[in-house]
Amino acid sequence: MPLTRITGPPVPPATHKRRSRFVAALFLVSLGSMLLVLSRQSETSLLGAVLSDTETKTDVATKWGELGSSLSYAKIDKDGKPLIPTGGFLGLPSFLPEVTIAAEPNAATAYGLTTPDTESEDPHEPNHEIVDLPVPLNSEDLPDFNPKLDVQIPPNSTPDPSSVSTALLLERLSIAKTQFHSSLVSQYGNYTSKLFDREPVMEQFKLGSPSRERHHRRLQLKLLDTLQHSTPTALQDLVAEQASNINPIDGGGIHLDNANANTFTWTTAGHSAAAGHGNLFSQSYTSQLTQSLQPLFASLGIRFIGKNYAMGGMGSAPQLALCMEEVYGDDIDVVSWDFGMTDAGGSMPFRQYLWFNRVRMHPTHPILVTQGNQFQNMEVLEKEGGGGIVYFESSKMYKRLTSNNLIPDSSLLDENDLERMPPSLQYIVCDGKVETGSPCNEHKWNTTDYCTLSKFQVSWHPGWKIQQLTGKMIAYFMIESLQAALEELHEMIHPN
Repeated sequence: MPLTRITGPPVPPATHKRRSRFVAALFLVSLGSMLLVLSRQSETSLLGAVLSDTETKTDVATKWGELGSSLSYAKIDKDGKPLIPTGGFLGLPSFLPEVTIAAEPNAATAYGLTTPDTESEDPHEPNHEIVDLPVPLNSEDLPDFNPKLDVQIPPNSTPDPSSVSTALLLERLSIAKTQFHSSLVSQYGNYTSKLFDREPVMEQFKLGSPSRERHHRRLQLKLLDTLQHSTPTALQDLVAEQASNINPIDGGGIHLDNANANTFTWTTAGHSAAAGHGNLFSQSYTSQLTQSLQPLFASLGIRFIGKNYAMGGMGSAPQLALCMEEVYGDDIDVVSWDFGMTDAGGSMPFRQYLWFNRVRMHPTHPILVTQGNQFQNMEVLEKEGGGGIVYFESSKMYKRLTSNNLIPDSSLLDENDLERMPPSLQYIVCDGKVETGSPCNEHKWNTTDYCTLSKFQVSWHPGWKIQQLTGKMIAYFMIESLQAALEELHEMIHPN
């Protein structure tokens, strides 16, 4: 039986046109809905790129305002979410926002802020008093811009002994800095004052005014979290907890049980020398940095986390740069770039620029700390919409060790003189060079007490003494930055 095609009555041309118009209208409606969703998601992504993970997950008193130049005042809605447009280069901010304080009634004593006398009738409406601060409309004013919180300080107010204030944090920081200096003296003896003289140490770190502003504001976000959520007793408990959980073998790392803890995360990205190859893991500069900063940050209610994700023989791009979140994580406050050997040469500038662009597109918009001479044009990168960039000129540290007889040349000393030197400085300079030549080569490593293998102990990998000194230098810079950020915050809250 032959097959026959079953068809209905022919469709008039007008019906075809109506159907086409209906499909087109439906497509436009769907497209508009998708664009609206993406727009709101982009606003959330932009906010997350500047604020810390803690700031976006907790109902903190501090709210951040407009990043671009289209609004003159920062606003938040009734749910506490900032109302901000996306803007700037590639949708990224050209500078960081101003601070808007929303004071909880139970936090008024800690901040010295005035709060409403009556409670909100709506249980879902936050009982906040919002202080709107103007946002600078000209990004050229950023380097000289020094924001002040326009808040009212109650006269003759008595601080609550159960709350944490900036004055208390400054006092605790001063004590922690003294302890840090004592640890330096125990490792470097009488050479401490020369090695860690503030001016030459800070000259090793180059950053422009915009980067310094962004670096300080990130630290201030962490400090504001402590001011709102912590107590003096909690600060003491955190210090004790970290002291009891530090494991010297794994580089001073601790395990965090509280996923919502106020954390500051440093992530090291780089090649084999950055990873510390040839040394114990606890001897790498990331571990030394972590051991130095964990107790100090803990005294301010912040858990410092150091992650060493450097890998031997790897360049910064394209694999690592394009997989940044997957390799280094999605909660980073500082990420270092230490690929000076593997990215060396003028033929590979695309690697640094790809890395830089991927860092500024990271969800938490971390501060970038670089080593090597590939990132010397930081001013250009900052103007292109980048975040904070810190250039650590480690070559200056090497030059200081061999200049003006800062550290005695071990090749010119007898055994008695060497014994009087701290172990951290013995055999570190020989024949006017750092960790090179005899007898420095024979004393470059210190791993035999733990393992018999000597894998990766080669000339281009720094030994434990340089790894330790690098970690201490970076820690010194971070401590000075933290103090400056806290002093600025204290002046903002107490301008008088």
